[in-house]
Amino acid sequence: MKNINDLKKYIPNILTIIRIILTPIIIVVGILKHTKVVIALITLATLTDLLDGMLARKWKVTSLLGAKLDAVADKLFAISIIGCLITTFEILWIPFILEILLGITNLYYHLKNNKTNSLIIGKIKTVFLFITMIVGMITTFYSNWYFLLRGMTYATINLQILSLIKYG
Repeated sequence: MKNINDLKKYIPNILTIIRIILTPIIIVVGILKHTKVVIALITLATLTDLLDGMLARKWKVTSLLGAKLDAVADKLFAISIIGCLITTFEILWIPFILEILLGITNLYYHLKNNKTNSLIIGKIKTVFLFITMIVGMITTFYSNWYFLLRGMTYATINLQILSLIKYG
């Protein structure tokens, strides 16, 4: 039983590292126009984000390294995927720019206070952002989903602005 408990402390960070590794793979697969595979990989990466923090808290194995790694993975993943989707959906320029500003704000806060600040509004914003990315990929197949992409994008933008205000 001791081996399982030892393994538990690594699983959340392994999930985060998987998201980091998936990011360039998703971009390459997207360039190769394998959109269905990209949707599956984005969904998998999104699930790793939902699971890593939840498991770390449940198993009481949270760490400063894990929090920093998760923040970097989230920004790398989100900015990369939205950056790719901008070529098809110009509406995503605003969330792309706001996500970069949030990354800069988070980095500034971390350097100033030497801690990672995570607010519930930021978590909600990230969920909306990741769903927006998935809807964006689906919209490349089904253009009639564009109304949903627009709605999710506007909701994400509002949450990003609210996050900037709360973090600032």
